[in-house]
Amino acid sequence: MVVAIPESFSKSIGIQFQIMALIVVRSALKEIGSIRDISQFSENSTIYINMALDLTVGLFLYFLIGCFEHLMVSKSTSLKLNPKPAPHVGTYSVKINRFIKVKKAVSIALTIFLLVLAFVSLGRWVLEILHVSSLPGMSQLSNVNSVFYLDYFSLLIFVDVFLVLYSLKENTSFQFVFRNVGFVVSTIIMRFYFVSPRPYNLALVVLGVLFGTITLAISRFYQRLDSLNV
Repeated sequence: MVVAIPESFSKSIGIQFQIMALIVVRSALKEIGSIRDISQFSENSTIYINMALDLTVGLFLYFLIGCFEHLMVSKSTSLKLNPKPAPHVGTYSVKINRFIKVKKAVSIALTIFLLVLAFVSLGRWVLEILHVSSLPGMSQLSNVNSVFYLDYFSLLIFVDVFLVLYSLKENTSFQFVFRNVGFVVSTIIMRFYFVSPRPYNLALVVLGVLFGTITLAISRFYQRLDSLNV
């Protein structure tokens, strides 16, 4: 995802969606691991319901991400088939190159922050395991999703907002600004997955991916309108 930031903002958002889908499916695997006896269905009914819900949402996210990827491909194809002449090609190219350099710098800084965050999160998790294991009786560990991912998506929100604000310096067209703001909203909505109870967390992650996909679809509609006005 970090590598994709300089290449395309929408591609990095798509990878965020993929990460969320994998987190949801991982929750289903966690539910499977907590089953002790398959024959005792009544005692494990809550686990089975949660597992089925996670798998269903995961498959739906898989479908939405496929739609998102298709929209990205259709965009590049339409640009090849219907190239729109730019009146100030030189100026536009300079702005694009300058924006790419800024995104590369952001990508490097984000990589450093994520590495530090990963080591800090791992250290906290190990200390918590050692603390819980030293307590008498059965103690519950904190939700694994709160380890790294909550801070990870909080950091992504700041990065996305910065890129949107900087992009206003290079491109102020309505469809471009609205698309990028819509992607930031998607990231914010998905972050609530880590702090919301079931089943609202699953509804929120679906809403975030769905909102981003619809935003990209409308953006492609605007681009086709622009190509017709050439």
